Amino acid sequence: MCIRDRLYTAFWLALLLVFGVAAAWVARNTDWNEPQPEWRSGNLGFGLYHPDGSRIDPHDPNDEM
Repeated sequence: MCIRDRLYTAFWLALLLVFGVAAAWVARNTDWNEPQPEWRSGNLGFGLYHPDGSRIDPHDPNDEM
């Protein structure tokens, strides 16, 4: 096995390790229990609402009909 093949293999293993560490960091720092916005019918019609009840998607109240 020549030096070029070893460098090629080492490069891909190092890249795989970097992606693995990044994925683990993201998974560790994600708050899975935080309430997420959801699409539903609310006081201002159907739209994207924050868990506190406020509508967070842009809408035109005159465009409801």
